[in-house]
Amino acid sequence: MIYENLRFLESHNNFEIRIADIIGIIYNRYFNKNELSSEFNLLSKIGIINDHHIELILNDFDEEKTFKEFIS
Repeated sequence: MIYENLRFLESHNNFEIRIADIIGIIYNRYFNKNELSSEFNLLSKIGIINDHHIELILNDFDEEKTFKEFIS
């Protein structure tokens, strides 16, 4: 049933999937292993993680605007 209703994509061909994978790894390690707290805090600060929920809208993503204070 799952395979009939879902389409799985290769992450090396889809930039959006790689971003979601990385955010998922940071989220998992922060809550389950007490690791990557600075990375989690950065995601929280730029608004990707709010109240422990991930919200990432890739079609409205401007990296210069989002990361301007972090780019030197």
